[in-house]
Amino acid sequence: MDKQTLKALKASIKHWEENTAHAKARNYWLIDVRAEACALCDLFLKHFCIDCPICHYTKMNGCVNTPYKKVVLSLYEGNTLGLGYDGITAACRRELEFLKSLLPENQRDQ
Repeated sequence: MDKQTLKALKASIKHWEENTAHAKARNYWLIDVRAEACALCDLFLKHFCIDCPICHYTKMNGCVNTPYKKVVLSLYEGNTLGLGYDGITAACRRELEFLKSLLPENQRDQ
């Protein structure tokens, strides 16, 4: 992973740490799931996600088959789907852990 990608991944992790904290505090209106809020999207979306570490992992663009989709569903349809507020927090936590898992081994727990 090159330095620019690693920097974007770490920024995305920080963003999801903030989203998770907002979810735990039940400040759901502060959770930002827009592509504009994601450093990885900022770097790779204009090229259809090619070279994004998420795309490398899933073999699909657009964060398909990641916990991100569950966060969006939880936020916008959580009560309808019976996920409730705890479901939003759990979904944010899963997205955060997923992103952390994409870090190179020597960058984890730093």
